[in-house]
Amino acid sequence: MEPALKLRTLLAATALAAFATAAQADVIAERKDIMDGVGNATRTGTQMVRGQAPFDLEQARNVLATYVNAAQVMPSLFPPGTETGGETSAAPSIWENKADFEQKFEAWGAEVSAVSGSVQDLESFTASFGTATGSCRDCHEEYRVRTN
Repeated sequence: MEPALKLRTLLAATALAAFATAAQADVIAERKDIMDGVGNATRTGTQMVRGQAPFDLEQARNVLATYVNAAQVMPSLFPPGTETGGETSAAPSIWENKADFEQKFEAWGAEVSAVSGSVQDLESFTASFGTATGSCRDCHEEYRVRTN
């Protein structure tokens, strides 16, 4: 192979690797942003349920809508090649048992959607919020690596 062709091949390979790394970082950043949103929603819901913040029906519905959105989007944000990097806290078990991981999000989304419509006041939100957050711990224990 002539030197100029070797150089072009090397540059092309380097560019492709850089693009792939950037794409992986974008996916990891997106799933981290979504889960940060879920964490913020959970904090808001917890404060309302505990009486640390006034109950607000619109905010309560937004908390549950955040969960439903996350349940719909998150399964697609764990493609092969994103197991590491970007300070991910995703556990290797996600890729080892992808069907179960995706099913957990599907079930969570369906569960939250089912209870969302019943939220009218603090009492109904408290019940719905408890249902909505009930499966978080199990999924996190199995599919999340604690980083701090």
